[in-house]
Amino acid sequence: MTSNRFVIDSSASRAFAVLSGDFNPIHLDPLSARRMKFGRTIVHGMHLCLQTLELGLADGVSSVRPVAMKVSFSRPVYHGQTVLLEEKPGKGRRRWTLSSEEGTACTVTLKLSGKDAALHPGTAMDGIVDTPWPGIDCTVQNPCEVVGLAGILEPCLDQDGLTRMFPVLARRLPHSIIVSLLAATRIVGMICPGYHSLFSGCSLDFSDNAQIRSELAYRVEHWDERTDMVTIALSGLGVQGTLETFFRSASVNQTTMDVVRRMVAADAFADWNALVAGGSRGLGEVTGKIIAAGGGRCCLTYGQGALDAQHVCKEITAAGGRCGTHHLDILKRDTWTSVLECGPFSHLFYFASPPILFNTWGNWREDLYRRYVDFYQDAFREIIDFLLDAEPRKPKPLGIFYPSTVFLDTPEPGADEYIKAKEGGERLCDQLKQRHGDLLDIHCPRLPRMLTDQTASDAAPTQDPLKVMLGQLSAMAGKISR
Repeated sequence: MTSNRFVIDSSASRAFAVLSGDFNPIHLDPLSARRMKFGRTIVHGMHLCLQTLELGLADGVSSVRPVAMKVSFSRPVYHGQTVLLEEKPGKGRRRWTLSSEEGTACTVTLKLSGKDAALHPGTAMDGIVDTPWPGIDCTVQNPCEVVGLAGILEPCLDQDGLTRMFPVLARRLPHSIIVSLLAATRIVGMICPGYHSLFSGCSLDFSDNAQIRSELAYRVEHWDERTDMVTIALSGLGVQGTLETFFRSASVNQTTMDVVRRMVAADAFADWNALVAGGSRGLGEVTGKIIAAGGGRCCLTYGQGALDAQHVCKEITAAGGRCGTHHLDILKRDTWTSVLECGPFSHLFYFASPPILFNTWGNWREDLYRRYVDFYQDAFREIIDFLLDAEPRKPKPLGIFYPSTVFLDTPEPGADEYIKAKEGGERLCDQLKQRHGDLLDIHCPRLPRMLTDQTASDAAPTQDPLKVMLGQLSAMAGKISR
């Protein structure tokens, strides 16, 4: 067994996007990706596949022609993660497994011809245009309308870009195979399913039976309504086979200000001036809208999502509410001082959070647990101390809302690190009550699952964030929600 290690960063993904024509934001745009399934950008699956072949074929062992390939993507790889490539030898094929610290991410199997024929040199460009793929928009498809969707791609390949990124493949694999693999990620990521896609894998045949024509044709053969899996047939350039992909859950849009105003009494929170940490989306967005609809003022903070926060603020102010936004990186104290311009604050709502990842790979992840502790315990304690030091005199105790989780009552598989961190957060709230009982009024409810970007892809039932949070805020104000 042989092995290699490598890392793909965001700059390498941008270069791969140019080479492949797959500019899906889940790979390139951190702000868009934070609202998607994984909460951050991920490496193109086909980038992992080609990097596997680049390293795997560099040994010069194979002396026969590849006749088929099967690729399976089982888990995402995030930018900057170390990936381990391992090969397990087998008769008539070469098989590689890619894994990160989270488990197996990808397997690539190359079936080889029994004939003694060297790997094709990567020089044949018959029917392939030596140019980058033309720009297209990333489409948003409706799942129930994709069956029968078809099209033709004129094969393109930037030979200089290929040589820079994959010099071994440029020399050792037929360009028709490389173009087909690049076309696969372009079709899935940009055309179908497009914006809401997750590439699951492909099975391609390079044998003499494959269709020899100078363009690549694709056609959606099947959509499984139960799983949202889409099967796409691909043929041309001596390649034929299928691509398998899924529709991932769309980003969640929270309730509009118009709806919130109909549910909140106009003076319910009139004397509130709330600092909403993590207010650019999700529960923070809903909370800000409720407070503003009830006559209060809110300051929505954001770590990355400036445009998201500004959009929410604009919606609130357009409806006559009072709202401001401030950049606040909860892990960088030097960004905190500016929020005091919006004070003095009557309340702190603490929704700051990293992406919530379920540990489906088994072993306890200390790094994941420490990441949660940084947000849910250390930074929470420090920002309370910061506010008490900056605004020592208040007519009433500072109202604190710290969201805990129902997972402490009904644990979910794979959530051990998250649960333990939130459990520590609850203990911290108890300690703060004892130490600052006359200065703080702390509310630490175990919230149910609610429909947000963090839970959009979960199969478990979720509750309406507006109804849940309105009940929580009304209880804090000593009032009954309508």
